[in-house]
Amino acid sequence: MKKIVSFEKELDFPSMIGEITSIALDNNLDFIDQNTITGTFTISGSYKMTEASTLEESFKYEIPVDITLVETFDLSSVKVTIDNFNYEVINDDVLKCNIDVLIDGIEEIILEEELIDNTEKNPDEVISTEELNLISYAWKSGMLNMIENDLGHKKTKKLLLEARTLLFIIWGALSVIHYKNQQYLNILGDVSTCVLFNIILSINKKEQDEVLKYEKISYIYKWLMSSGLLTGLSQNQITMPSIVLVSMYYIASKLTGWYAENEKIKRIK
Repeated sequence: MKKIVSFEKELDFPSMIGEITSIALDNNLDFIDQNTITGTFTISGSYKMTEASTLEESFKYEIPVDITLVETFDLSSVKVTIDNFNYEVINDDVLKCNIDVLIDGIEEIILEEELIDNTEKNPDEVISTEELNLISYAWKSGMLNMIENDLGHKKTKKLLLEARTLLFIIWGALSVIHYKNQQYLNILGDVSTCVLFNIILSINKKEQDEVLKYEKISYIYKWLMSSGLLTGLSQNQITMPSIVLVSMYYIASKLTGWYAENEKIKRIK
């Protein structure tokens, strides 16, 4: 189990801080029992009162630390380290320090009284404390993975919604412009492009097979070449935007098709 405890401390200096020239963080944090950590942060270094100054002043601050944890850790395996340390100067004479302490170890399970009584009656059938700790650690790791996967799914869903919204805004705006100019072939290209890109987003989300996914997307890019040609028309004539869009979709079709073929070869090997 890993747990991070964050600290924020503002250190008042006796004079203005022009520049921190050196800084170090030391600590002697340690467990005094299974859920309590005590010790001291020692922040020391040197600074200049102005950036142009050649004179340096030294500083040293000791910050007492007392951490009480809800969890109970196995003292034989737990480690306490500094995970992150950063600082900034505020109001010209105050050093604001942010410190993250990482506690890494196996959380210990306290056996219920009933289990202890059973040990006396039938010790061969009782699970050891170490086994319970490992089971608890594995269960919590599994729960954390489930939570991370759920958050990843929600993030993907949000990005997909944002991408679709952006597509509707861009191609919808183009359709309105082309409608005002009575460019109906362009509108057909705008609408079909928007629809085809939404199909690509759906395939990318739902299709699990990498080969099938990129084969389908490659075909859709070929259809997009026609849509791009219509979108870029001007007075029913092919223009440079038409050529650029067609070229982009052609390259995208080739790349996705190549990726699908490459995946097929890997599976054969």
